[in-house]
Amino acid sequence: IALIVPSTRHRPKLPLDITGATLLSVTLAALLLAISQGRSLGWMSPAILVLFALSAVAGIAWGVQALRTAYPLVNLRLMTNRSVLAADIVALMMGVSLYAMSSLVNRYVQAPKEAGYGFHAGLVATGLMLAPLSLGSLLSTRTSTWLTGRLGARWVLPIGSVIVALDMIFIGVARSSQWEVVVAMAVLGLGISTTFAAMPLLIIRGVPSDETGSAMSMNTVLRTIGGAVGSAASIALLSAFTPAGSHIPGNAGYSVTFIAGAVISLAAAIVSVAMLPGDGVVVSGATAAGPAHPATSATVSSGGARPGIVHEPAVASRRSNV
Repeated sequence: IALIVPSTRHRPKLPLDITGATLLSVTLAALLLAISQGRSLGWMSPAILVLFALSAVAGIAWGVQALRTAYPLVNLRLMTNRSVLAADIVALMMGVSLYAMSSLVNRYVQAPKEAGYGFHAGLVATGLMLAPLSLGSLLSTRTSTWLTGRLGARWVLPIGSVIVALDMIFIGVARSSQWEVVVAMAVLGLGISTTFAAMPLLIIRGVPSDETGSAMSMNTVLRTIGGAVGSAASIALLSAFTPAGSHIPGNAGYSVTFIAGAVISLAAAIVSVAMLPGDGVVVSGATAAGPAHPATSATVSSGGARPGIVHEPAVASRRSNV
């Protein structure tokens, strides 16, 4: 890293947004605690209502503070760009689906014999059944590049979301054999990584170059929020199918929760198609020699371009008051 990454010592040091970080932390902590404890304490119990109210108040305060401070933790104004906003919304929703399915599969394969379902697997066997998620992600490096070159980033987002939705429907109705779980995890990795691979392209080409870091940070934060909400919400929904006096949820609870995740993934696909323009990119505050175009696959006969490599047109950016 020291030899390759350029030094930033010459750049001025910006103050850390302690207030923004504190407000965002309170917002997320209160929200996730309310979701995870809602069924056990009662959704209308005073403690849960206070947590939801605290999350809402802290979230609003964080938004106002982020818009007013000179150096916010996350620049919310960048989300007025349609490409960035679409990528952020899809990141949030797909984060929910990813961690919901991962949490459910993890619990399902380790279900004890008295549950009447699952595989009663230990930690090693569970890890092996989850491992195909990484293989699917590795495969997506090829498929996402190919799809972006042929169709543009606008269609990569919904295609990946639909793959995840179909995968969750599949495991929602077919999970009695181990091979079904293995296949489902591999397809999940393919769909999720295909979707996530398109987001940096949309964000980087949709904001001024000096705001790339802030825009990418917001996308990562929302993805993490979605994952945390997905894990907590899936367990909360699953617990609704747990008989009184038992700690083992019914098998139907897994089916309902998987299908719920599929609905969220389909909604993400609809959002991306509806919000992204025809070329998949809206450039904010950018000036260029010509209009921005979607990624095109380089099957070029001259200029030394290599076939199969996605080449992006250069876009000169400047800071804008979004």
